[in-house]
Amino acid sequence: MPVDDHHKWPWIEGRFEVRMIIKGGAQSKEITLTTGLGRSDCGIGMMVSWNYIIFKGRNDTGIGDPSGTHVIENFQVDELAERIQAIMRQQQSKRRKK
Repeated sequence: MPVDDHHKWPWIEGRFEVRMIIKGGAQSKEITLTTGLGRSDCGIGMMVSWNYIIFKGRNDTGIGDPSGTHVIENFQVDELAERIQAIMRQQQSKRRKK
C-alpha cells in the first residue's frame, strides 16, 4: 500500500482468520491488520497460510515486531497458549495480594 496521511512508509495489509483468543473479549472471526514492510520499520512478514501469534491492543489496526507478534507452527499453539495463560494467572494472583 502506498504512503498516505496515516503511514510514513509503504505498508502491507492482510486478512487473518481468528482461531483462538487467549485474552480479550469477543472478536470477529476475521480481522484485517496492517504492518510495515519489515526492513527498518519493525514490520511483520505476512505470508498466506502461515500461523501467527498476534499481540495487539483492542483498538490497534496494525502489528509490529516489538509487540511480540510472530509466526508460529501448528505444534506450538497449545504450548504458547498455556504459557501465556500461566503468566496471566500469576499476574492476577499478584494483584489480589496487593
